Amino acid sequence: MQRRPAFVVALALSLAIATVTVPSPVASAPLVAVRAGSVTGWVPYFNGPKTNGVNSIDAAAATGTMTEVMPFFYSATGASDIRTVGTADDLLAVTRAARARGMRILPSITDGTGQLVMQGILADPATRTQHVDRIVALVLTGVDDIAYDGIDIDYEGFAFTDGRATWPQTQPLWLAFVKALGEKLHAQGKLLSITVPPIWDDGRSGYTVYGPWNQVTPYADRLRLMVYDWSVSAPGPTAPMSWVRNVIAYVQKTIPADVGKVWLGVPAYGRSWAKVTSGECPALLPTGVALSTTTVQTRNAPALAASHGATITDAKAANGSSEGESTFSWVVGTYTGPKSVTPTPGPYVPPPTVANQIPGSAADTNGLAPAVRLKPVAVNVTCTISRIVHVPDNASIVLRAQTAQAAGLGGIAIWALGYEPPELWPALAAG
Repeated sequence: MQRRPAFVVALALSLAIATVTVPSPVASAPLVAVRAGSVTGWVPYFNGPKTNGVNSIDAAAATGTMTEVMPFFYSATGASDIRTVGTADDLLAVTRAARARGMRILPSITDGTGQLVMQGILADPATRTQHVDRIVALVLTGVDDIAYDGIDIDYEGFAFTDGRATWPQTQPLWLAFVKALGEKLHAQGKLLSITVPPIWDDGRSGYTVYGPWNQVTPYADRLRLMVYDWSVSAPGPTAPMSWVRNVIAYVQKTIPADVGKVWLGVPAYGRSWAKVTSGECPALLPTGVALSTTTVQTRNAPALAASHGATITDAKAANGSSEGESTFSWVVGTYTGPKSVTPTPGPYVPPPTVANQIPGSAADTNGLAPAVRLKPVAVNVTCTISRIVHVPDNASIVLRAQTAQAAGLGGIAIWALGYEPPELWPALAAG
């Protein structure tokens, strides 16, 4: 998922919108003005944090919309080994900017251990305690002269790396870890934030390894749900509103007393998909022309559309209801060139007469040769390529913030700070 850099881009949901059943209570909830301090977000180490991240912190602080931030700068590589990713200088710049503006700082730790390694750490009470103690020590120590206000745990390996068959074994270990970590952090007056992919369809779909929520929220102060990366393998909205409402409905049903601890993860990015609209493409396309899928940050989408003369329109679901994102497309070009193909063999025509038996003396075994293979040949082919973009805009993010607040959630968490245009912050403040 684009939620993360290249080493976890494959963490995608890749789901079908048609499977979502939208519960009516959330769909009919009235929208309200966005509450001050009800927005937070992650500052990734790989997106110019000293410039983009700090600029987002400044802009958010000026509007009063954000009072808490998650620097995305740590990775757990063992029970007692938590390493800084990115540069220490960037981390310090982000934390100093947040502290100078009176914001709480809950840095994120990702699981960098590899397949099933974290499960093994949590399975052993000794190494689980060792891991909990190491996290608490990091929070208390902080960076330079800045102690942290808590920690944000983002262990996505259970969902996307270990395999679904491991979930029944992992789930109780995960819950034991959350309980132990929450209790030790709270004893020090610190906060625990848990970031996980969502559960929806009344618990029938999603990443149940991290639930049930009613066993998480007694020990966690924040439950951040990554409600994005709906469309990955094919063009579509990143976080369709039908899915957002479905996730919220499950939260309301399962933890009605702790809804305020839940923060809706909101994307400030989308994707650009290449689509062959006609013909067959040559083996080699011109430099700069690719059939790959790329990320589009919300702040860059208008310029991208303008550079191709594309018109941005509101994305629509199959049933005609707005999914609360924008979309645009353009024709990249038509390309002709060679492509290697294997000829189709002609029909078999039997000889007019067939011998019933060949005497052994008639066949020379030394003269037998392999069957003749049809060699590939080069032919010219032509294709037309278009690009289709789906990306949230400022109105998309405001709508999700309003929807989350109307449903009683704590607020929204943006992935990622620095992806958004500066105009977002006054738009959020205006509600």
